Amino acid sequence: MTTARPTTANDGTSPADAETERVIEATEAFLAANDPVAMADQEFLGAQFDHGLAWVHFGEGHGGLGVNPRLQAVATRRIRSAGGPVGGAANPIGYGMCGPAVEVHGTEEQKKLLRPLFTNEHIWCQLFSEPGAGSDVASLATRAERDGEQWVLNGQKVWTTPRPRGALWVADRAIRSRAPQAPWNHRVHRRHDRAGGRDTTVAPDDR
Repeated sequence: MTTARPTTANDGTSPADAETERVIEATEAFLAANDPVAMADQEFLGAQFDHGLAWVHFGEGHGGLGVNPRLQAVATRRIRSAGGPVGGAANPIGYGMCGPAVEVHGTEEQKKLLRPLFTNEHIWCQLFSEPGAGSDVASLATRAERDGEQWVLNGQKVWTTPRPRGALWVADRAIRSRAPQAPWNHRVHRRHDRAGGRDTTVAPDDR
């Protein structure tokens, strides 16, 4: 019986070690150029995003480095030890659920929203529960209907905390078009105008 030998990078290190070193080096370079004590939180978090340390497993240019998601903890611990704010702490639904959905399924236009999500300029919430269904996704009645370049949502949603503060909300897989050919995973991203109380489409997603 033969045992598979772990793969190594050109310098003799394993890919996992190389990714760890990359994250450590990127974090140290980021902190050397950005003092969390001297910078406002929003400015600091924006720089963190630009250095690929917001979601390290996201693609480059989208707040990541394209490495193992477990390495986010390496960057976060070092940044916290330097006195930096924790990205996503004020926006847990946006950071933990909406952001990853946009990275995987969103359009390039929608991915432009990831930076203000991470800096807490936009607070996100996700729409699941309904008065007659709770969070039973299979029983949801809200539907998305195509209207030209937009999706129009018809139905009711509840328990959308932090909706009173939400700048953006995501209607995720809980919403299905009435059109029989439409896939289950339509996502409708809309901006909430807190001053005027209006919701308008940011960018339709036809995936």
